[in-house]
Amino acid sequence: MEKTIGKERIINACASVHLKCLPYPAELQYLYFLSDNAPFAEIGIPAVTMSPGFDKVNEDILKYVHTVADEADDHFDYCYLRKFAAAYTLTAIAMANSNIRLKSV
Repeated sequence: MEKTIGKERIINACASVHLKCLPYPAELQYLYFLSDNAPFAEIGIPAVTMSPGFDKVNEDILKYVHTVADEADDHFDYCYLRKFAAAYTLTAIAMANSNIRLKSV
């Protein structure tokens, strides 16, 4: 989020569904460069990572990332998922409808 001129659009999309938009933790920036987003960002195409539901990442979260344990069960908050998906969709729409050329900075 900090490296795109679309920051305001991201914040507004999240706020419209009552979610708070937080910056990606600095100590985990290396994960971004391992993601599918990095090649797009490297050539100037906005490639925002939106991660749901937490304001810090620790071993309790990382143990589930991209593993077979990373799945929704009966305790999964599907109402939150709907809000998160709406924020993601509204962000994409706002960026697609922008009159300024969005790019990574």
